Amino acid sequence: MSSRVKQLRKQLAVAAISVIMACVALGSATYAWFAFNNTVSARTATVTAMANGMTLQIVAGTTPDHGKDNDTVAFDSTTAHEISPSSTDDAKTWFVPASWGDGALVTSYQLANGLDAATGQYAVGGKTFYAYNVSTYTVYTVRDTGIADVYLDGSADEGAVSVTSNGQPLSDKVARSMRIGISTVDAQGNETLKVVYAPSEPAGSGNDAYSRQNGIAGWTAVADASSTKVVTYKHLFGTTYVDQNGGNWAATKNGKNFDAPVDNPAALATHVDYNGVILKVYIWLEGTDADCVNTAASAVDEGLSYDVTLRMVGTNSQ
Repeated sequence: MSSRVKQLRKQLAVAAISVIMACVALGSATYAWFAFNNTVSARTATVTAMANGMTLQIVAGTTPDHGKDNDTVAFDSTTAHEISPSSTDDAKTWFVPASWGDGALVTSYQLANGLDAATGQYAVGGKTFYAYNVSTYTVYTVRDTGIADVYLDGSADEGAVSVTSNGQPLSDKVARSMRIGISTVDAQGNETLKVVYAPSEPAGSGNDAYSRQNGIAGWTAVADASSTKVVTYKHLFGTTYVDQNGGNWAATKNGKNFDAPVDNPAALATHVDYNGVILKVYIWLEGTDADCVNTAASAVDEGLSYDVTLRMVGTNSQ
């Protein structure tokens, strides 16, 4: 074994990874859970993933690039498209409104018809919409440098996950109703939603009759054709990286290295090796969120872009 590889193992160092999704939002439309002709344009531009280090690397797509063992930048250029508010509890089943009642409250729901899982595209009434944006990555280790567990970067000054425009933090209704879901895909192709992040803690009931009548508020999603519910997925918000069950999803920096959480560690991916683990990152606007309500176009900067940055690090596998 070379001295260079020995040094890499000794350092226990694993890279910091940033996944950056640039979104252009709103255009001349209004923003509403209850109007299909009013959509939020979230045009995904270049999705960039960077691994700064020699041990853990990341590429766009499902195939590790073993031709490099240095700093890696992966570009995921996807087709630009709009996203409309949708709702999910597992990033597999996606609901959209079906009917409205008094006060334009949503009274029933339907599955996103003919959903294309690869793009989030579906159709309603002969029109095409998108429930989400999704990007696929593979994280993997350099040959002979060990096995890593992947966590959010709890030491990042900007936060492990951030929503910005031109480098400035955003906290408008669009940003507050965003959800960023991270899932893993195993060797058999089975996908598991690991955790969901919101820029701020959801509060209150959305534009849904069932939620308002039954006091369902906060972290909510559509349950079935006629009701909503409190979500079952693990969730984080702001700079709070401990989920509702006490799982800690963030590693902390210790010198040049990162330490896994001591209590209740909750890794995005474990035992990541040379063959890699596939990660998927979903971005959607949660329709049942209290902030996913109508916003006049005149109140929105039509040129505003939304950049979602996800920062991950690795530790020696436990």
